Amino acid sequence: NDLENHKTETHYRNALIAKVIAFRFVAYFAALYYYASVAAIGAIQGSNEGVVKNAFLRIATSLVIYLTVQHWWSLFLQIYVPLKGLRYYKDSREVKLKAELRDLEKRKQKYRQDQNLTDTQLNELHRNIANKEVLLKQGSSAVWEEMVLPDYDPFFDYVQSVIYFAYVACFSAIFPLTPLLVLINQLVNMRMHAYKICRVRRRPLAQKTGGVSSINVP
Repeated sequence: NDLENHKTETHYRNALIAKVIAFRFVAYFAALYYYASVAAIGAIQGSNEGVVKNAFLRIATSLVIYLTVQHWWSLFLQIYVPLKGLRYYKDSREVKLKAELRDLEKRKQKYRQDQNLTDTQLNELHRNIANKEVLLKQGSSAVWEEMVLPDYDPFFDYVQSVIYFAYVACFSAIFPLTPLLVLINQLVNMRMHAYKICRVRRRPLAQKTGGVSSINVP
């Protein structure tokens, strides 16, 4: 979608929604509707009752997998993996800052002890030390750490909620525990997404929107 030249941000979002929904429908709903059609055709044609029960069992099993294993794996990829990468980056950054601090201390000692430098050289060394101190102070601040984090885009969080709503609306009659599992997942998502926004993503900037129609998020 980023390779297309859309006229406005609204056109870009609408095109992205159409592509994502189509892909997610094939990925998550094709098997469910296939099993549902098998059960419906079997019931209409008066086939063996075991065929219909087997199709319903496959739908229920697929829903359990989507709402448990797939959900937790998605949270693992969205939160834990980026968090580990962020911690590795912070550790390597701290090592680099410590090395820069040691180099700065060496320059300060040279500035204090070396008496053979000319006034021009002393002024240049003093200026370099002062610039280095400012850069290290800025680089070690929490603001800079947050600036290097990736942006937070709520679009796919909205898409996930739409998919869960479709599970409840379309398949609760076959698997009555679907609303309960979706409720548990959404409660967990509220806390995990809050943690993701606070620790793993950059703080989002507020933008004016016309609403949430067509998932019209900033």
